[in-house]
Amino acid sequence: MFVAYPAYGARLIFRSGVLHVDNSPLITALRGARETEIPLDSIKSFTFQAPGILNFGTLDILGSAGEILSTIKFAPTKKDQAQAFISALELALKNAATGSETEIAAQLPFPELSNLKDSIPGLNFVAFNIDTANSNRGSIYQIGVVKFIDGLEVDAKSWICQPPAGLEGFAPFNTETHGFTAADLVGKPKFIEILPEFLAFIGNLPLLAHNAAFDLGGLQEATLVSNTAAKLPKIEYGCTLLISRQRKHGGASNSLDAIATALSIDSLKDHDALADSRATGQILTTFARQDKFQGNLAEFFHSRGFELGVLEGEILSPVLATATPKPENKPESSKPAGKYHSWKAVSAPKELPTANPNADPNNPLFGQIVVLTGDFTPYQKEEIFAAIADYGGTPKKSVTLKTTILIVGAWESITGNEKKARKYQERGQNIAIWPAQRLYDLIGFTEHQLSNPVFSEQPPF
Repeated sequence: MFVAYPAYGARLIFRSGVLHVDNSPLITALRGARETEIPLDSIKSFTFQAPGILNFGTLDILGSAGEILSTIKFAPTKKDQAQAFISALELALKNAATGSETEIAAQLPFPELSNLKDSIPGLNFVAFNIDTANSNRGSIYQIGVVKFIDGLEVDAKSWICQPPAGLEGFAPFNTETHGFTAADLVGKPKFIEILPEFLAFIGNLPLLAHNAAFDLGGLQEATLVSNTAAKLPKIEYGCTLLISRQRKHGGASNSLDAIATALSIDSLKDHDALADSRATGQILTTFARQDKFQGNLAEFFHSRGFELGVLEGEILSPVLATATPKPENKPESSKPAGKYHSWKAVSAPKELPTANPNADPNNPLFGQIVVLTGDFTPYQKEEIFAAIADYGGTPKKSVTLKTTILIVGAWESITGNEKKARKYQERGQNIAIWPAQRLYDLIGFTEHQLSNPVFSEQPPF
């Protein structure tokens, strides 16, 4: 009997002078190979990076020319597991050189197989989180991503980078929150240098974030500032904050920390992008298991009354509500079933405020012609228009050739104003399309600032 050493998504067996890397069914589906056989006499050396509390360990097995014959991963916190295999590998190489055989009369369990009962067929996505140097969402200095296949984590990666040029400065609040300073980033790659590796990791999978408007908006802003937005493929994304608000777990907050705590998810580490990504993915898979759901990410969000948002180049479309839940204790409406919002919530006021000529001319709204489209609940359009005017922007009701910014709120489909704006963009008009969250960030709107107690929860970050 030979020992099967467990690794992340594989078991490792020494048999008859060969190292067998036996991949789990999930890893096989990803990589296309169930087993890799590496003759011990072909192994020249290996390099090893030990797993940490949050990071995966990596063992690269090298051939005679220094080429990588195989890369083996060990899950976070599994340092003892990794070290046990390395000790066995060293012994196996030594014995192979002397013609001996490595044989241990024990069989270790393969933990990945026990997780298959928890899989959610079709639920494939990449959980995503960013940390920023200052109040600009594009000032990304850390990205964390965790890949989930069939509802189970199969890979993870994080990057520390220098924010895009012009956004490098660390604000005292951010340093106090995250513990990073500009000095910590000396020698680190630039954002534009890690972007291709990030895009390669996510492939064609949808992204998932908690308060996705911030994280996806940050990715969009960073690429715009870096002049790399054209390199972004079409990326669909979901938001666990919206699902969390809907499920009402009883707390006063729907922040990532609060929801993770409510669901007994303990993978969080204070303000670490990788840990936050992992917790985000676990929140979503926990919700899916509670619902006994099977299917892909878009289908899950549709089952909860949402459609995935889309980031494509310079355009960021928000996650949209596809239906308005029927209020409790109200009779059934005679209105046909379908997707609709309250017209009262989306209608513009009759009188629009005029732009404040004394506003800061350096803020992005100053001198702009701004139109709102869609539903901005819990805010009234009247108060949003007032804020825009206070910042020096000129509110208008409809998109015209003079419009310079269109703010898009939630709606079940693309609105007439957004269709018109996109046509003008195609014709070369300089009109920007912002998600509502970008405007909220700029004018300082957060739900916990509202006087209405129904919306008095803490901010989601």
